[in-house]
Amino acid sequence: MVATVYQINKQTGVIYAYESISYWDKEKQQSRAKRRCIGRVDAKTKKVIPTRKRSSVCIIEHNGDTHKRGPIPITDISRGFYGATYLFDSIGDKLGITADLKKCFPDTYKQILSTAYYLIIEDRNPLSRFPKWAATHKHPHGKNIPSQRSSELFASITEESRERFFRLQGKRRVEQEYWVYDTTSISSYSKCLSHVRYGVNKDHEALPQINIALLFGEESNLPFYYRKLAGNITDVKTVKNLLADVDFFGYDKFKLVMDRGFYSEANINNLYKSHLKFLIATKVSLNFVKTELDKMRDSIHTWSRYSQKYDLYTCSTATSWAYSQDRPYKGDTLKEERRIYLHLYFNIVKAVDDEKNLNILLCTFQDELESGKRNPEHEKQYAKYFDVKTTPVRGAKATVKHEAIDEAKKNYGFFVLLSNEIKDPIEALEIYSNKDLVEKAFGNLKERLNFSRPAVSSDQSLDGKLFVEFVALIYLSHIKKKMQDKNLFKNYTMQELFDEFDIIEYFEQPGRDLRVGEVTKRQAELYEAIEIEPPTSLQ
Repeated sequence: MVATVYQINKQTGVIYAYESISYWDKEKQQSRAKRRCIGRVDAKTKKVIPTRKRSSVCIIEHNGDTHKRGPIPITDISRGFYGATYLFDSIGDKLGITADLKKCFPDTYKQILSTAYYLIIEDRNPLSRFPKWAATHKHPHGKNIPSQRSSELFASITEESRERFFRLQGKRRVEQEYWVYDTTSISSYSKCLSHVRYGVNKDHEALPQINIALLFGEESNLPFYYRKLAGNITDVKTVKNLLADVDFFGYDKFKLVMDRGFYSEANINNLYKSHLKFLIATKVSLNFVKTELDKMRDSIHTWSRYSQKYDLYTCSTATSWAYSQDRPYKGDTLKEERRIYLHLYFNIVKAVDDEKNLNILLCTFQDELESGKRNPEHEKQYAKYFDVKTTPVRGAKATVKHEAIDEAKKNYGFFVLLSNEIKDPIEALEIYSNKDLVEKAFGNLKERLNFSRPAVSSDQSLDGKLFVEFVALIYLSHIKKKMQDKNLFKNYTMQELFDEFDIIEYFEQPGRDLRVGEVTKRQAELYEAIEIEPPTSLQ
């Protein structure tokens, strides 16, 4: 049976006509068809205009697997950039990101991946440029995601699915590693977002904000949990809910690293109650810290306690923590001592800098007092460091309180870490120093991934966009660690690395495997440095 079928080229709008010949395949016992391109349809006359003769014909066997060479409709041919997205595909498979997203978002995981890929490659570019990027790159979704569709995608990402992803990713992380916990602020002009509040802005911007809490693997260098917070929530209040979340996700055998903003007696008690190991910074002004500091203040300056690597003096002691736990079911409070290690550090350079800064402040306070231009925000400091006498002739005269200054300077240069596991002060310092992983991750989130001002109009869209940004951050963090391990930052920025990969092309044709363009020796070496197998000519 012979029939004419028509197919439209979606890019050009041209309609092509094909001669379709049906026949019975005795071997496979099924009906099949052969098609031959006979011309294009004139838009006005609707007549078929024959195409120029070819040396071979286009034959497509339907319901079968074999294809013969010949002219292929241009709608079925694609070519574009592939090297960078191939890298992300491979990392997604390696870290289980793709598999976990597919389980949690079976209908939209490809759109999530494509959006994340775009955010990584197109440094600081808004999502409005996604269509241009999608037209020239191979990516999981394979189609454009218009602005309206991306808003719908963000709004479709539910809390339940996000938490399931956190649970799946957390189980893939290294056990017995320290997890760094920290928060940052994201400034916003929006009046439509319920979490936007004025608070302590970590970027020192006079704007309302939302806060983001992030949990980051110290050894894996990968994030696997975040939480959105109201802008007026302080760090110390977030630990209780963090512990509740990690318990809900089923995480165990992990250890926490936190800065001194998270310290409180209640938080330390909760960490002991949850049987978690921790390393946390705290203030030297705490009574139990001052007691131990006074014991070690003189002996810490000996040469045997000096670390040349870190250019500071160290000292440690095992002491007791006064643990308490309210037990409503028994109607009492359990009180007992728990072992804790106090690590003390003294940095001469920091001591000098602190004293210099104090002298500058004291000069400022004295000038304000004697000129009569008092600053209401400095009243506590005035009272702490100065006695002020005023006479009709001489006016105000500020006399410094030397004892108060000596007391303040006494602890300059010292800082303290507490742990219920780490006994060695250098080991504790090295683990704590890796806390800047989170700070750098926040930098990537705000700057490279263009989230310093979330351009969304609803809480649902904010939640969804933040999740996609988080997925992109996993890829960025993994690549950054590999680049650091192999010293690639010596010759490449991260963007330069992506640009090096991004020029590798792919070719797709009906009936044929995906074909990859030429890969240079240097590109292959870079893939191998990141521990990814280079793409071959056929995939």
